[in-house]
Amino acid sequence: MNLKQFFQGRVTGVVLSVSGGLGILAAMQLALDQLHLLEDPGFVPVCSINQTVSCTPVIESWQSSVFGFPNSYLGLVSFAMILAVGVALIGKVKFPRWYMLIFNLGTLGGFIMVHWLAGSVMFDIGKLCLWCVLVWICTGASFVYTLAYNFAEDNLRLGSQKFRDAFVENQLSILLAWYLLMAGLIAWKLF
Repeated sequence: MNLKQFFQGRVTGVVLSVSGGLGILAAMQLALDQLHLLEDPGFVPVCSINQTVSCTPVIESWQSSVFGFPNSYLGLVSFAMILAVGVALIGKVKFPRWYMLIFNLGTLGGFIMVHWLAGSVMFDIGKLCLWCVLVWICTGASFVYTLAYNFAEDNLRLGSQKFRDAFVENQLSILLAWYLLMAGLIAWKLF
């Protein structure tokens, strides 16, 4: 393991740990808010600030339970796994290639789902849920940094070596560009 791989493992571990922890917080709050709304239809979640930033319509939409149960439950499990992998990477655990590829596939699935949910929020529901945005932020970071880790560790040989090296070296810029794109789309469509 060279210094670059060591650094990449630690950085990825920190990003996954923070994303996993914040993702659990957001998913837990969404799950609790959904339960409170079932108990009391007049309940107003703390993230409902105004007409546009209002969690209730998002939580009550069919998109919030796309698999037949609340998406937040899936988030609780997924972010716990992300947190566990992150802590392990900080502790210098070296996962087998197959494990990290499956893990990367899971983060890709989450990343795709985030885009679908964000599109639903912008073009169908028309309201913004701040806890959902936190989930999107954490999912994006988890995917980009896991992909960069797998490129750095040579677990994933997608594209040329030059492409993979460029992705690893620019992972923060890539993530920030995605955040700006998403924020711009949200601002354009909802505000």
